[in-house]
Amino acid sequence: MNTALKRLSAIGLSAALLGGFTACASQVENAIDQVQEKATQAANDVLGEGSDVQFDSGDGVALPSTWPSNLPTPPGKITAAVAAAGSQNVTTNGASIAELKTFIEDAKTAGYSETVNVSTESNVVATLTQGAASVSIVGDANSALFTLTGL
Repeated sequence: MNTALKRLSAIGLSAALLGGFTACASQVENAIDQVQEKATQAANDVLGEGSDVQFDSGDGVALPSTWPSNLPTPPGKITAAVAAAGSQNVTTNGASIAELKTFIEDAKTAGYSETVNVSTESNVVATLTQGAASVSIVGDANSALFTLTGL
């Protein structure tokens, strides 16, 4: 992955993690606004001016409109979603380990191949691929991060 895409992924991860915080709402909202500005700037640097960056956090967050239709919806409550430059980060809260493992099985049924799975009873760490697309899941019973690349 080139440096610019790594930067976009890091910004997306930061945004997703910030979206999960509920204390000090005004400070978090300010930080989220700053992350969104940085994500837009990074996308413009990589893709050119006017690049599309989707960012949403808080209550009622939906999947990015570019989420693959053949990939299951992540389990739990979506708390943050970022999409830019052919990659997406979605953060969820409240999914059980069993639900995260079911997501993996459903993705395999949808045609994704499991390339890495080092999950335990208390956490899920897995990567699945389909063609050039890759989805990585890292989570526990409190929260999970779904990262898609190669879209």
